[in-house]
Amino acid sequence: CVVVVPPSDHATQHGMSYFTTYDPSWSHEVRVPLEDIPSLPVSERSVIARRAAMELSPGDSVNLGIGMPDGVASVANEEKVLDRIFLSTECGIHGGMGAAGHDFGPAANADAVVEMNHMFDYYNGGGLDICFLGAAQISKSGDVNVSRLSDDRLTGPGGFMDITQATNKVVYMGAFTAGGLRVKVDDGKLSIAKEGRIKKFVDEVREVTFSGDQAMKEGQNVIYITERAVFKRSFEHPVLELVEVAPGIDVEEHILPHMEFAPVISKNLKTMDPRIFTSGPMNLLSNEFGVNFEDRVSYDSEPHVIYFDWSGMTLSSQEDVDDLRSLYETKLQAVTSSKGPVDAVINLDNFDCRDTVVDAFAELANDMERKYYKSVSRYGGHAFFRQRLAGHLKLQSADELFTRFDADKNGLVSAAEVRSGLLQMAINVSPGGLRRIMSVPGVEDPVDALTKEQFVKAMGGYFEHRHEYEGNST
Repeated sequence: CVVVVPPSDHATQHGMSYFTTYDPSWSHEVRVPLEDIPSLPVSERSVIARRAAMELSPGDSVNLGIGMPDGVASVANEEKVLDRIFLSTECGIHGGMGAAGHDFGPAANADAVVEMNHMFDYYNGGGLDICFLGAAQISKSGDVNVSRLSDDRLTGPGGFMDITQATNKVVYMGAFTAGGLRVKVDDGKLSIAKEGRIKKFVDEVREVTFSGDQAMKEGQNVIYITERAVFKRSFEHPVLELVEVAPGIDVEEHILPHMEFAPVISKNLKTMDPRIFTSGPMNLLSNEFGVNFEDRVSYDSEPHVIYFDWSGMTLSSQEDVDDLRSLYETKLQAVTSSKGPVDAVINLDNFDCRDTVVDAFAELANDMERKYYKSVSRYGGHAFFRQRLAGHLKLQSADELFTRFDADKNGLVSAAEVRSGLLQMAINVSPGGLRRIMSVPGVEDPVDALTKEQFVKAMGGYFEHRHEYEGNST
């Protein structure tokens, strides 16, 4: 059956969204220059989106929820990092620049559009690295309510539960209070012009759509971002921890009185990055996405292997190549001066070298190989991490590995400590993988913490059954 809608009725009966009748970039008939899409105006919405975008990493597979989270796409576009991440929405959109507000759902310049059930297969299978979602209420334990906004109004969770339960890093975004909040953003600072009438940080949420306690058992990384403060839930504390405060905001005046509970105040309480509270790009590409070269090099002295992690890095100028050469020379001279040529392992996953500096980078690579390398292997990301992991396991006994993971030295290793320990070894374990590690034979549900004997058996089984990854050695 085909229903034909007269052109005169298209606007009211056949629009592409609530507010847009037709946009050819959404139907992939044309591609538009994304630089022409305007940035978010300075407001609490832009502040929250800019802070949230700082949680992105190169190569991330990202889900954006409706409302406040769709601002992350705008910031990523402004920062010119859209081509370094993979944005998606539950509607089936992969890539491109997602539409915002009441137009949410389609995207300009999308790379692919799939059926929604296939998109949820991808989400439920652990395809996401990070998701950005809104929150109507947040409890002291980090529970979130998005499904029941009042006692007599059931909104429902939509795809929220599928997305949050299978994603390693969950970022909640929303204004600190609701009902009339007005803020002023000026000169790198935030001030409250009018406080909202409704507290969103409450003792107990009206309905638990996301459980903070369960997230800790699963080893998830959960962050709550508002315009004036950033909180996190960790295994160490049963209540939310205040970790960042906006410049111009006083904790005693602007935060604590407007919460129904007292959060843990971090011993390392930080001021939110002042770039968030300005207009114009924050230069994420060279900072968060570029990452200091020094942080990308590690050396194992016993096997005499040096690891270079260039994943997600972009060399766009001769200055970048010169900086890289300087780092190479400094590090390689130090490790080869007494022990001779070194075996090098280089991660080039999602690495980009602009055409203008390809020759300079090739010359650099050839020089380093001729002067310092005994051998060199170049891998994509997962193969690199497996190679690096193998070096760690050869060097460490079961006792040493358990001691390393048991951060609080209580003789047990929690799910959060397992995740943290693996991250230190450059392994980002999926929620499913973490559940397998924390599952003890004879016990129906995953345990909260492992004894030393359980830990050794669990980790041995985990590494034994991990898939082998392919790498290209040259």
